Amino acid sequence: ISSWDVSNVTNIGAIFAGVAFLSMNASAFADEVDDYVLRQMAAKRIPGAQLAVVQNNRIVKTANYGIANIQDAVPVKDETVFTINSMTKSFVGVAVMQLVEAGKIKLDAAISTYLPDLPGSWQAVTVEQLLTHTSGLPKIMGNGVQLISSEGEDASWQLVQQLPLESAADTRFSYNQTNYLLIGKIIDKVSGQPFVEFIQENQLQRVGMKKTAAAGFAHFEDVIPHQARGYTYYQTGKLTTATALFTPGLRAAAGMSSSAGEIASWLIALQTGKLLEDPSSVATLWTPAV
Repeated sequence: ISSWDVSNVTNIGAIFAGVAFLSMNASAFADEVDDYVLRQMAAKRIPGAQLAVVQNNRIVKTANYGIANIQDAVPVKDETVFTINSMTKSFVGVAVMQLVEAGKIKLDAAISTYLPDLPGSWQAVTVEQLLTHTSGLPKIMGNGVQLISSEGEDASWQLVQQLPLESAADTRFSYNQTNYLLIGKIIDKVSGQPFVEFIQENQLQRVGMKKTAAAGFAHFEDVIPHQARGYTYYQTGKLTTATALFTPGLRAAAGMSSSAGEIASWLIALQTGKLLEDPSSVATLWTPAV
């Protein structure tokens, strides 16, 4: 999952967390993977990347390539963390399924069950429709990854509630940060703690994701030790620093920083029942919305 349209944007600071299931021997695999990554970095002008390969629920390869910070010529290292943008939504989805297992959320329930003070046209939208971007709700962020009001998150939240629906629920797909703003609010409400704390406690601490936990939910705004800078050619055609403002309430949509190795460990924990107890919960996560 990425908050960038990869057909138009090369998000130079993006993390590469690879998952491969291969039968070749490890030494040949390592050579081929390294060669492939380096070719792609050259072709797509990627200064720095990080890799983890999972095979049979084991991390069989990790690697760091290139530069994390061009300005200061800092190389990508094991301790480097990358802003993972909308990959954050994967952690939020697991948090929702944990609350489903605890009997605190129903996917087919109307969101007004948990947030009764929403506009009338929003109230019949379901939790699942938020998660799958089929809600039809208006967007709190524009195409330039900016809030719809220059006055900030609170003003944008008030404004988006006054806008008409983009479509009837469950009639079309439209990638929309409003959905995960609401999911964050639902997690806050039903868990009794901020979604940031809920995810830290029930996923990051459980898996031992120390670097991810230390980085917190800060996106680009805060100073995070060992964080790779984000770069792009999209804005001007020249190499520039990538920026996007995800204020605290929107960080359920894109707030986390992590490393390829820690994301691989999280994926293994998810696949092996350490984050979700019911196998059907993982199956639900992998089921496409139609």
